[in-house]
Order: sequence, then C-alpha cells, then structure tokens
Amino acid sequence: MAFLDNPTIILAHIRQSHVTSDDTGMCEMVLIDHDVDLEKIHPPSMPGDSGSEIQGSNAQRLERLRKERQNQIKCKNIQWKERNSKQSAQELKSLFEKKSLKEKPPISGKQSILSVRLEQCPLQLNNPFNEY
Repeated sequence: MAFLDNPTIILAHIRQSHVTSDDTGMCEMVLIDHDVDLEKIHPPSMPGDSGSEIQGSNAQRLERLRKERQNQIKCKNIQWKERNSKQSAQELKSLFEKKSLKEKPPISGKQSILSVRLEQCPLQLNNPFNEY
C-alpha cells in the first residue's frame, strides 16, 4: 500500500498510468520538472524470489475468503414437501376465493384543461392533440 503523501510514488503512478498512453505529450510537459527514477521506487527482485509462491499464497487466501463468505450467507434453502394432511375441497376453495369486483361507472364531471382548450380551438391545423 502506498502513502499518498509521497510525491515520488504519485508521480510514478501518473507516469505509468497516463504518460504511456498520452499521444498529445501534455503529461510529459507537466512531469518534465519532476522526473522520477523508476529504479528507486521498484527495487530489483531478489534472486530467490519467485512469483509463483506469491500467486499460490494469494490463491489460497482468496479461496479461504470465498469459503468464509459462503458460510456467512444468511439465506436458507428449504425443500418443498407435499403435505400429509388432507384438506377438503371446501377448505381449499375458501383459501383462494374468487372475489366479485364491482365495476365503477366512469366519472363524468369536470373536464381537463386540455379538452376545454381543444374544444375552443378545433380548427388549428398543427395541433397534434386534435385526434384525442
């Protein structure tokens, strides 16, 4: 983890992220006074250091974290089972009764302002609301 108050690391990050893909050269003009020596930031690796050991430990750590996350899941799987108790047809019908819906008469009262204005000006040619 890098500290953001270290200007060398910030400049190296900007150079790595932006300067390599900048076709205009504007980033180079900004960073020309603050040239960064990349060897100071990233020391050469030790001769016995292998990346596969690091990858192996990272993979093990990620696998352990994944298993812990799965154990923390608060969901339950419930298997569907047929009920043993039999209910009569009358009881089953009472569970899901069909309700009769009363049809409401349309409210014919106040007209909207749009319909009033359309009635007042029916001869407008460019009115897109004439058909309504």
